[in-house]
Amino acid sequence: MSSIIVFAESCEKYESTRVRACEDTWAPLLRARGIDVLFVLGCPGQPDEFQVIGNILYVKCRDEYRDLPAKTRMAAKYFTEHCPGHDYMFKCDDDTYIHARNFSKFDIKGSAYLGARCGAYLSGGAGYFLNRQAASIVAQSKLSTGPEDKEVGQLLRDNGITPVFDRRFSGWPSPDWKQSPSIQGTGTHGDVPPPYEKLKDQITDHLLRAPASVMYDIHNVVERGLTC
Repeated sequence: MSSIIVFAESCEKYESTRVRACEDTWAPLLRARGIDVLFVLGCPGQPDEFQVIGNILYVKCRDEYRDLPAKTRMAAKYFTEHCPGHDYMFKCDDDTYIHARNFSKFDIKGSAYLGARCGAYLSGGAGYFLNRQAASIVAQSKLSTGPEDKEVGQLLRDNGITPVFDRRFSGWPSPDWKQSPSIQGTGTHGDVPPPYEKLKDQITDHLLRAPASVMYDIHNVVERGLTC
């Protein structure tokens, strides 16, 4: 198993909800398996490029949604400069559930850029792996604003690195996810997790800005399924 560090991108607005939900569910399970996890927040006024406080990596960039490419660039730079013992970084968003057992056993098989399909690129929400070569390209880029999935994917494609798609990284809730009464008829994705049998092979599930409570719901389904 390659050595991995997870960077889950968030913002100050969601530190007490989404980050908390991740820390209450999948994050400690990954750490118990020897996989480091940091949550990436922007702090444009800090004097240094990086500041780590507890489980938070503060990077010197703005903290808005449109600034995700800059956060990813800074996370990649931190990885290449400060994480010499790790072979891969895994970038995802704070509304993604990582299935810790499956993630820890996943064989990257030497891929440079692997994760959930998002058109011609990989989903930054559901997450993707970057090896040190790919991360170095991102770290040395001028990525700033825009759709992070496309910006990173195009940058890597321009440098000869193409994506490897794996359906077990889910960028969109499947039809197996049902709508709770509170959102029925709204046209949004389902917020009620399917039975464990539908989730047992998943590596990540992107909850697509669902309430933080859904993170606990899917975690409870998975944990109950693992103990049966």
